[in-house]
Amino acid sequence: MKKGKYITVAVLALFGAICSGVIFSGCDLFKDKSEAGAVVIGLFNAVNSRDFDKALTYYSSDFFETTSREDWSQALNGINKKLGDLEKYKLTNWQGRKSAGSKGNGSWVTLTYEVTYSKYTAKETFYLYKPLVGGQFEIDNHEVISLGLFLE
Repeated sequence: MKKGKYITVAVLALFGAICSGVIFSGCDLFKDKSEAGAVVIGLFNAVNSRDFDKALTYYSSDFFETTSREDWSQALNGINKKLGDLEKYKLTNWQGRKSAGSKGNGSWVTLTYEVTYSKYTAKETFYLYKPLVGGQFEIDNHEVISLGLFLE
């Protein structure tokens, strides 16, 4: 085989390896989406039953570095009082990525839901993180946007 053919074969092999990595990491993102979604559903179930102490277990320790557990429990209770009882939710958007950063290597998933409460609707976005090794998804940030938070 000539030198040019070796280079062509090497380039094709490298291209195949890169494509395989992209395909398989994409599969991981769908798995991450499913795992992160299960965390949010657990949170919604806890909020639905007004078990705010259980709801707190779905948030990361980093979340509670800026907002105390007591303050967030009261905030969840206040959201429930203003918006009403949770009736239904629908995933409207999601994004996933693998990254290395200040939290270490891991997976980030962002899930956005349209949430219907008995008094108002809300758009809720959750940012969840899972370390690459030895961890599970936890909510690192939670945004609630609803007109009802300003009207009640």
